[in-house]
Amino acid sequence: MEKILKNCFDTFLTNLIPFESEKELVSFQMGAIFSCLQRSFSFLELCEAGSFARELTTIRGYSSRDLLAVCPEKIFPWSPADAIAELKNVLKGKFPGIKGIYNNKCCVKIPLGNTPFETVQIFPAIFKGYMQTTLGMKPYYSILNPEGVWTYISPKAQQDYLDAIDIPRDGMVRKMIRLLKAWKYYYLVPINSYYLELCIAKYAKSQDYMIYDIDFKAILQLLYDTNLENVKDPVGISGYIKPCNSEIQKQNILVKIEADLLRATIAVELRAMDLAECLNLWNTIFCKRFPINW
Repeated sequence: MEKILKNCFDTFLTNLIPFESEKELVSFQMGAIFSCLQRSFSFLELCEAGSFARELTTIRGYSSRDLLAVCPEKIFPWSPADAIAELKNVLKGKFPGIKGIYNNKCCVKIPLGNTPFETVQIFPAIFKGYMQTTLGMKPYYSILNPEGVWTYISPKAQQDYLDAIDIPRDGMVRKMIRLLKAWKYYYLVPINSYYLELCIAKYAKSQDYMIYDIDFKAILQLLYDTNLENVKDPVGISGYIKPCNSEIQKQNILVKIEADLLRATIAVELRAMDLAECLNLWNTIFCKRFPINW
C-alpha cells in the first residue's frame, strides 16, 4: 500500500510541473521587455526571481514569472510610488496591445494571457553589490516589498540555501514545496510562497529523509503550532519574512490549515488500513486533483 501511495504522489508531482510552453511564452517577450527598459532607464539586466529562479518549485498553470529590472541607483531617486508609476508608463507605451497592465505597491504586472502563469511581474530593483551571508558573498538587490518599502533580496542566496538542504535529501525538499504550493494555489490560501518555502526548508533540516504524506502532515502541524510566526531570513539579507499581508489573512490561513491538518492526520492513520479512503482524503486536500485510481 505504501508503494501505491508513493506512486500516486509521484504522479501528482509530475502533473504539477509547468509545460515548456509556459516558460517559452514569457521568454518570447523578455527580449522586448529588455530593450524597452534598457532604452528608458539605462537598464542593466533582467534578473530572474521567485519560484522560477529557485527551480523545481513552480506549479503548472499558477506560478507567475518574477523579473527584477535592475538599474543603476541614480535611476530610481524618486519615491517608491513614483518608481512604480514610471515603470508602468514605460511598459504600457511599449506594449499598447496588451490590455490590463497594472501595478501594486511593489511591481508592475503584464498579463500576457488569461491565467496566472501568463503574467509577468516586473520589480524595479537596484543592484547594491555583494553581502556576506551564511553561504558566503552573494549579490543582493533593493526591491519594493508589498507595503511599498525598499528592502533587500538575493535570489542567488535563496537558491543556494535551498540547494544546500534539498540536494542531500535527493530533491525531496523541493517536492514537498511543490505539494504545499499546490495546496496553496488550488484553495487560494493567501500565504506567502517564499515564507512557505523557508518553513519547509527549516523543517527539512531536521529530517534525514522524507515521506510525502507523513511530512506533509508534519509541515502543516508545524505551521499551525507556530501560529505562522514571522521567519528570519536564514541567509541574513531580507530580515524577517511575513506569512501574509494582514492579520485577517493570517487567521483565515490558520483555519484552512487546521481543517486540512485533521484530514492529513486521518489519511496518515489509514495509509496501511484503508488505502481507498486514504487517497480520497488526499484528493480532498488537493482540491479533487490528486490521482486516486490505482
